[in-house]
Amino acid sequence: MRDVTITIGKKTYTLQTSLDQESLARVSELIANTAGNIPGAPDQELLLVLCCLQMAYYADRTGERLEALLREQETEQ
Repeated sequence: MRDVTITIGKKTYTLQTSLDQESLARVSELIANTAGNIPGAPDQELLLVLCCLQMAYYADRTGERLEALLREQETEQ
């Protein structure tokens, strides 16, 4: 574990992670992009909640697409 800092919106957070630098960079970029796509969040707490909801939606949608691709692949075989 190591201490790292990430910025979400206008605030910087220090946390411990076991992620390697490349994975941390990808995750940080995903968070920054998600936060940047949420206009007008009146405060940091709401921005964090909206980021969580947006990322959960993306994860759910990606899971559904993967399941559909697997079903399609099984049908073709």
